[in-house]
Amino acid sequence: MRRSPQDVIYAISHALKEGKKGDEYFIADLAKRTGIHYVTMNNYITMIEYVQCNIPKFAKIEQKGNARIIISEELNMDMSDYERSLLRLFDKGAFAKSTAAVSDPFEGSILEGSIKNGDVLRIDSKIYLSVSGILKAADLADKREEKVLCSPIKTYSEMHIEDPDDA
Repeated sequence: MRRSPQDVIYAISHALKEGKKGDEYFIADLAKRTGIHYVTMNNYITMIEYVQCNIPKFAKIEQKGNARIIISEELNMDMSDYERSLLRLFDKGAFAKSTAAVSDPFEGSILEGSIKNGDVLRIDSKIYLSVSGILKAADLADKREEKVLCSPIKTYSEMHIEDPDDA
């Protein structure tokens, strides 16, 4: 009997919820305990690991048929707050006066440091990356992309799905 993805995730969650840091589980044992086929269990564990490492935490809010998500925790990229602020401006496209972003009041000391270093320029209440800031942020964006590309999940083009008619 085929199980829904939600049922598989709930089963894995239930099997692991008592675990403590450092506990080890064999995938074969988890598969037996939950009644999920080994290959399915392995695939779901790989997907969960990918999500935990490559997608920021978020909260889903349902509102009269119009669900939305709000990022609740940024993706852990082993970056300093300074680097994270440069990357945030890069992602917003704040490369010139015309595309400057409104400065975040919570980044006060970080922002002042990046202005002092010459990586960020300020015009009125808006900020944007200088040439050196763009280069640093582009390097950080490349590192982020490399992390995502090194994931164990294959893209559709990388998968070799056998056509049943060819068998």
